[in-house]
Amino acid sequence: MDTNIFGLALRSDEPTHILLSGPPASAKTMFLISLRQHLKDSYFIDGGNVAA
Repeated sequence: MDTNIFGLALRSDEPTHILLSGPPASAKTMFLISLRQHLKDSYFIDGGNVAA
């Protein structure tokens, strides 16, 4: 994954959506919670129960 996409998204003036995917227990939720602590106007949706 290109980590520059996160920098672009964080600096964007427009709303940005990033889908994180990966195996269970790969710290996706912990990463998003950490971002939310630093970005007060952000939120995330946990789609753990969504079927593909």
